[in-house]
Amino acid sequence: MNARHRHLINVLSTGVVVTFLMLAALFWLRWYCHLMRVSALYDGVRRVQISPTGLFPFENADDPNLASPSSATAELHGVAGPFMGLGVMRFIASHLPGGPDPHIYVWEREGKQLRFYFDASLGLLVYGGKSDVLDPNGTVHRRYVTQYAGPEGVGEVPEERLGRFVSPIPDMSYPTDPQTIYDREYRRFFVIYRKDRQVRKGPELPKEDGHRPVEMGYISHNPMVLSVTERDPMYKPPEPEGQHSRWSRQALHAYLPPMDSHPVLVLDASGRIDLLDANTLTLRPPVGRLPTPPTLFRNTRPVGPDDVAAYCVFPLYAYHREAEKKWAYAGCFAATVSRDVTGMQLAAFDPNGRSVTSQTTYPGPDEMYFSLAGANLVTLIQFVAENLHPLASLMLSSLVASRVPADSAYESLVLLPNSLAAMAARDVDLTRVNRFASSLPFMLPALGLGVLLAWRVSRDGARMGLSKQASTLWILGVFLLGLPAYVTYRLTRPKVALVTCRNCGLGRRVDLENCQRCGAPWLMPELIPPAWRVIGRPEEQACSNPSPRPEETISGKSEV
Repeated sequence: MNARHRHLINVLSTGVVVTFLMLAALFWLRWYCHLMRVSALYDGVRRVQISPTGLFPFENADDPNLASPSSATAELHGVAGPFMGLGVMRFIASHLPGGPDPHIYVWEREGKQLRFYFDASLGLLVYGGKSDVLDPNGTVHRRYVTQYAGPEGVGEVPEERLGRFVSPIPDMSYPTDPQTIYDREYRRFFVIYRKDRQVRKGPELPKEDGHRPVEMGYISHNPMVLSVTERDPMYKPPEPEGQHSRWSRQALHAYLPPMDSHPVLVLDASGRIDLLDANTLTLRPPVGRLPTPPTLFRNTRPVGPDDVAAYCVFPLYAYHREAEKKWAYAGCFAATVSRDVTGMQLAAFDPNGRSVTSQTTYPGPDEMYFSLAGANLVTLIQFVAENLHPLASLMLSSLVASRVPADSAYESLVLLPNSLAAMAARDVDLTRVNRFASSLPFMLPALGLGVLLAWRVSRDGARMGLSKQASTLWILGVFLLGLPAYVTYRLTRPKVALVTCRNCGLGRRVDLENCQRCGAPWLMPELIPPAWRVIGRPEEQACSNPSPRPEETISGKSEV
């Protein structure tokens, strides 16, 4: 391996280490700014409330017996938000029931010993728990039973006849019997009856209808960040008998029959909320959608599950005592949190999917970034930390800002999807060129820093005798990669004095085999042996007369 190859390996290895260390330090600085904003600036918890909700037909604000109106409350737990964005927390959450893309759905519980998970190697849903078993002699006893469910049936042994699920999404609202499953590969819904060991299939969803279910049942993401609660209207107990209709729904539960089936909500990848028909296993017209939370820059595009840091959909059920005399879907509440956990919106939808009312939080993102106490300082530190990143990183973040899921925004060392430049480029009402142009003002410090560092490298490279090609590569690399490339250059640049090249007359480095300017090799002087040598008489014998006597011959013998 020659010196040039060794130098190249040294530069690459040093650059990787320096880049990782610097980006890791900047990552934690940005994360600390985010933590300070969402925790200290608004005392940890923020709430937004809708009251009355407008979803109870019998609710009358002028009724003197109304003790408290109906309400829906969304709570944003500020301290948990930043921690849920870390990779280690996402890894832990993925192994918890209900986490993002969970590996298990229900833990094994003590006493009940109930478990439920998807075995990808078998392609089957595995249920385990104690059940009543009928022996051949007619006696019934309880023992632990494991059942396997596939798209073709249910059995106690994983057989091929059961089929294979590929990418199932279970309804986790009520993991009982029966249970509804949607498989993204088959594009159809299934209802599993474990007790009867049967599976009911729904029709395949047409590919052209645009349905892409991603979650069903209890629709919630990052519950440690956002939670939604609902309260029914409360009425004073009626004095005369027979006026139970004025009681709250909670008070009437003791007099009402239980639900025979729970309406199942389905969240689409576009943010639309659908309702599953339990009889036909088809999707009804949309009954709502995820609301768009306020952001620092304008964003009018409807959001999807990947565009928000947290979301929660709370369904509402009502019992129709007068007409149908059964439970029915009465509407839902949906709440979302923005990517940077500074804005939240809560909306109420009636059974037909019409928006009844919505409410956003205050203070909003503008106040969180600039108006509240200490907000300007935190924003300034964040802005400086972002512009210490390589210019190429900021430019790439602006171009792909809308494509990075909100959960991954705080996991990347290279991309900055939640930077000020990226948020400015997320305005979908502008063209791609205009969006990039709107983000340029937030990258000016990084652009100026790149120019300054490239100028210093150019001067130092000329002084140290870098070749034209090497100098050009270093200038471009430092301009695009910023501080990591400049530190790498300072650590790996040549530190030897220059000598004059005999071929081109310019300064050349002595640690290279060829001149870095003209490519000429070293010119070593030819070793020519001397034309004479002393033979015969020993060298240590002293000679008083350095000149030889005429009568002596070369052999050292004299004439007789």
